Amino acid sequence: MYLHNCYCELYLTDDFIVTHNTFIAKNIMTLSRAKGKKVLFTVPLTPLIEQTYDEFGKDGISIIRGNDKRYNPNADVHVGTIQTLNNRELPDVDVVILDEVHYGHGAKMLTKILEHYKEKVVIGLSATPITEKGFLLPSWDKYITKLQTIDLIEQGFLCRYDMYIPFELDLSKVSIQAGDYSTKEVEPIANAVMSNVVQEWERVASDRKTITFCNSIESAEIYASKFRALGVRVGTIHQRVPEAERQILYQAFDNNSIQMLLNVNVLTAGFNQKDVDCILLTRPTKVLRTYIQMVGRGLRTAEGKESCLFIDCANNIKEHGEPALRRNFYPEPVFGEVLDRKRAENKEDGPDKIKPTTPEEAKQLKKIGRYLDIFKDTVYMREQDLLEDVMNFLNKMNLIRWRQNSGAMPDNTGRWVHFTSMKGLPDITTLQFCGIYVGIELKIKNRPLRPSQLKTHADMIQRGQHLFIAQTVEEVFDVCEHIRINIREEEDRYIVSKEIYNVPERQKEYRKKFKLPERYLV
Repeated sequence: MYLHNCYCELYLTDDFIVTHNTFIAKNIMTLSRAKGKKVLFTVPLTPLIEQTYDEFGKDGISIIRGNDKRYNPNADVHVGTIQTLNNRELPDVDVVILDEVHYGHGAKMLTKILEHYKEKVVIGLSATPITEKGFLLPSWDKYITKLQTIDLIEQGFLCRYDMYIPFELDLSKVSIQAGDYSTKEVEPIANAVMSNVVQEWERVASDRKTITFCNSIESAEIYASKFRALGVRVGTIHQRVPEAERQILYQAFDNNSIQMLLNVNVLTAGFNQKDVDCILLTRPTKVLRTYIQMVGRGLRTAEGKESCLFIDCANNIKEHGEPALRRNFYPEPVFGEVLDRKRAENKEDGPDKIKPTTPEEAKQLKKIGRYLDIFKDTVYMREQDLLEDVMNFLNKMNLIRWRQNSGAMPDNTGRWVHFTSMKGLPDITTLQFCGIYVGIELKIKNRPLRPSQLKTHADMIQRGQHLFIAQTVEEVFDVCEHIRINIREEEDRYIVSKEIYNVPERQKEYRKKFKLPERYLV
């Protein structure tokens, strides 16, 4: 498997990859060695070093980790942690295999490795080759995403499962921080149902080997005490637990000295305990990647294991769907410098306003973004130049049918007609957007409205017509977006939101500057 001068990502499914990541890598490594190629295999977590070392067969394998004495600069296969590799001179190899490539993707350490080996064959392995937003990890030339969890269950590589949802949490008022539920705000909601969670587990899974995902260290410790009170043998793993102590707990779990491992942000990767047959979810997450990794801990096959039971006490199945749901992943759309900046600015206010709902819309936004970039940062000295650029932009985009010389009849009926004179009317008017009239006055900086424009524009606003002012092509696009996001199509009719009259802050500033009415008055 050689993909020259490109990145490639292998995506199978959570369990198959976790169980067989090193198996896939071993076969690639073996083929590469046979062809005289040198290989680097990287892992994001120290425990994966030994797992890989054992799987690769130890013979001639160099370990790059801290002061590990197994390091051999002349070896043809190196296995190393991302952290150590960033502090060492990178080895000269032909093939690079990145295990659990979603960890740290886009961060400085992994980026350094990708940049260094950009002329080599680079292969990424991950059960979840997606960002926290659910888009495919960027920068890779090829993705293998067709074989998924449901396929591997049917083929016998993964075990079947059952789901049990004893109750749901009310998370409607929990804020979102960094793309996920606020741990602090979730805590009292989750703590209020702890006794119910323990009771339900005891009722349906008391004989099952269980991994529990907890919302916080504090909640994990409380759960541990509650389960111990029932006589359940449990271990708790989180960031405050030293690595040596973790290894002892892993061994105890492996030999069934303990029945349950409670963890906080630890067992979502690099943990290979095949006979786990219950996953208890007490931590809610909005991140699909985290959810897939959590449920994946229970899908491995093992001798005597018939199924895995997922007990969801945190709304995760409701949020993301059942574990074997077939999912289509797409690259995050990149629309151009101007639109990507606008999308980033909207993140704090909720979902991106500039967001495609279909591949056709994404294609159109890419086209628009390319043209918007052409006019970026242009400062106009003549209104005619601004008008020409705006018309050029709109014609290229085929956004709306523009026409000049239209306005309201002076008979108070609200009717609009075409005129032969432009006196007092905005530079551009249109009848589109489901019958909504839009007028755009193009103004260069420090140029006032003429008396006739003041009268006509004020009249338009007071009549409920939509009048906007723009000094750049970008602001004309903003006008179109404001209209678009406030109109919804339903079967044979259009629904216009009243928010269409709540114009953007920039338009309010313009209206104040030109002494125009702020809103519809009649």
